[in-house]
Amino acid sequence: MTGGWPGFVVAAIAVAVLLVDNLRTHRLRDVLTLGGLMATLTVTAAVSVLTASGQPLIGALVGAAAMFAFGLAHEFTRPGMLGFGTVKAAALVGAAAGGLGLHPWVSALGLMCAGYVALIKLAERRWTDMPTSPLLAAGLVGAVVSTLVVR
Repeated sequence: MTGGWPGFVVAAIAVAVLLVDNLRTHRLRDVLTLGGLMATLTVTAAVSVLTASGQPLIGALVGAAAMFAFGLAHEFTRPGMLGFGTVKAAALVGAAAGGLGLHPWVSALGLMCAGYVALIKLAERRWTDMPTSPLLAAGLVGAVVSTLVVR
């Protein structure tokens, strides 16, 4: 499915900006997470309209909602571990990977889960000041690799 690539590129740029800002400030700011999510969904919607294919937009919406739900469930089961900035950023990654299809979305989710488990293990050793945006970037890379390998 080629329709999801423009939205993915927008999301990749947004995650790159989030990565730099997160490494500097140790925060994922709403203006970047929600702005990136809205830009990704807007571009994906425009491409879906122009190509007369709703599949990328539906995938992006479902992917964003599912990844947000995953992040929210994680935040409620381990309060304070991720923070709501990471939960919103997970929706951004879910939208980007979901617009590409199911395989990239599952790959992104798997890489992010592995990263979260590593983060939990580090936190148990009292190393809690670790930025989470590298995990999001790994999820996006996994989505690209999955798309290129599976197709």
